[in-house]
Amino acid sequence: MKVGLSFLSLSALIAAGSAQDSDQPAECKGKGWGDPHIMTFDGTKFDAQPRAEIIMSTSLDDPGFMIQSRSTPINRGKARQVTVTSGVAAREKADGPVVQLSMTANITESTFSMNDCPMALYINSELVSEFPEEGIKSDHYQVTTKPGKSKIILQFEKMRMVLKNRHNVEFNVCMFNVDYFLEDGCRSDERLVGVLGSPDGDPLNDWTDREGNVYDFPNTTKKLLREPAYDYVKENWCITEASESIFTYGEGESHAFYEHCTDKYEPIDCEVTPEIHEKCKGDLTCELEVCIMGEEELEEIENDEDCTGKQPDVVEEFMVEEEEDENPEPIKPGTNGDPHFKTWKNEHFEYHGQCDMVLVKDEDFANGLGLEVQIRTKIIRYWSYIKNAAIRIGEDILEIEGGLETDSENHYWFNMEYQGKLDKIGGFPVSSHMQSDFKHRFEIDLSSKYPGHKIVLSTFKEFVRVDFLNGSEEAFGKTVGLLGDFSTGKTLARDGSTVIDDFWMYGNEWQVLPYEHMLFHETSAPQFPERCIMPEDPRGERRRRLAESSISEEEAEAACAQLKDALDRKDCVYDILATQDLAMVGAY
Repeated sequence: MKVGLSFLSLSALIAAGSAQDSDQPAECKGKGWGDPHIMTFDGTKFDAQPRAEIIMSTSLDDPGFMIQSRSTPINRGKARQVTVTSGVAAREKADGPVVQLSMTANITESTFSMNDCPMALYINSELVSEFPEEGIKSDHYQVTTKPGKSKIILQFEKMRMVLKNRHNVEFNVCMFNVDYFLEDGCRSDERLVGVLGSPDGDPLNDWTDREGNVYDFPNTTKKLLREPAYDYVKENWCITEASESIFTYGEGESHAFYEHCTDKYEPIDCEVTPEIHEKCKGDLTCELEVCIMGEEELEEIENDEDCTGKQPDVVEEFMVEEEEDENPEPIKPGTNGDPHFKTWKNEHFEYHGQCDMVLVKDEDFANGLGLEVQIRTKIIRYWSYIKNAAIRIGEDILEIEGGLETDSENHYWFNMEYQGKLDKIGGFPVSSHMQSDFKHRFEIDLSSKYPGHKIVLSTFKEFVRVDFLNGSEEAFGKTVGLLGDFSTGKTLARDGSTVIDDFWMYGNEWQVLPYEHMLFHETSAPQFPERCIMPEDPRGERRRRLAESSISEEEAEAACAQLKDALDRKDCVYDILATQDLAMVGAY
């Protein structure tokens, strides 16, 4: 919501006062670092994570002045939704040169490398193929490097950018931390707008639209770090038109390659351990960065006071306490939908291959009784769903299967007998509930051994779901399989140590092998050594089909709005669009 005061009237007042102000700073500093966290020229701090090219700063009086950055996703493991700064392009005035430095995967298009990160330097769209040791200088700019400090400096007449090259080892990703400096009085005689705000000494007016109208300032830390900040950047500073970008593109790239301005916000789930909390001294920005990107980020934060969540005093005074949800939705690890997986640490991922897979397995469960859950998926062109699920506890096996909307029969097998007598599995009580003609639920109560614990298998039409309720380390701490490592949340391979961040590879890794004794009452292709079947063009076709669906995304979002968990809402929307069935919200 915008307030009534326009940026024009505000800046006029400031400009009038600053003409007499001898304390006007010689330069102003803004910053973009990590995933990325922003510090405006006036010190306001928030997160800006859209996957796109973004306007960092421009002038309403001289649109020729332009600083743009490029944010690209990591696409690995728990950081898959996270973006980092992979390029910066700047022009000081309309007839001035455009200087661009960006990461490149094509070594033949690189100018130089630092920390095993190839980089491309472009001057007015021309790739600089050789970079002299003394740097590049002209009447309007100069580019120099400090390899020992992993820094590249882009100096213009009245502004400069210091790019620190980073190579995050945990995710093998190259990125920049960027300091943006406005020199010669911070361009105080101009009306500047953009992600870096307006350098007028007032942090509370840093969020504006492209015309300079000021937004109501977000008054909680979560709003500055989560969806409201994401939406603010996406809706105002994302570069949606190729003609507006000043970036140059390498071979096989284009503006469309980087432009994902319509993508919805995806919450980033990461459990902050007491150790991280202590090392970050309670600073939320530090905790999120270290939790997601690894402890190697601590050194960067400790060496730069700007890399914290501390706000200017006027912002701190403006903030209000955030109300905690008195009835938070409990985490329910498991799998459902087309299909979505939720690990023990509440990380969501998708896998659309067709095969039998190990969801969880622990031979020592319940003092050696043993537990194993397998799922069987089926492909429908560009997506798949869970068709069957089977659970073994001790010597007993329960298998369930979904059915058509017109099929009210409860399809299950107990110890390979169709609709066999079922009251216990492995000694644990089982109850069956028919919630509607096409919605069935089996609850396995583990309370005799693990108080309050349940494993729930359910069907909704053809879809099968498995949930673990109130899972504890005592009950499930030794499990392996698709739900990951219980203690760390890492998606581990069968060797128990290799982390697999590519979820297509991860699904294949946990295909049921011959020695694992298939739990289903009949075989279905593929069976190992035949590998899991992949869907048609799983990324591109899926995206195109969803865009062409007769049910709009807004209708799907409205149907799923009742769900508390933001990631469940996202999964629900995908399921509705994939199946073209608004009733799919019932699967949640």
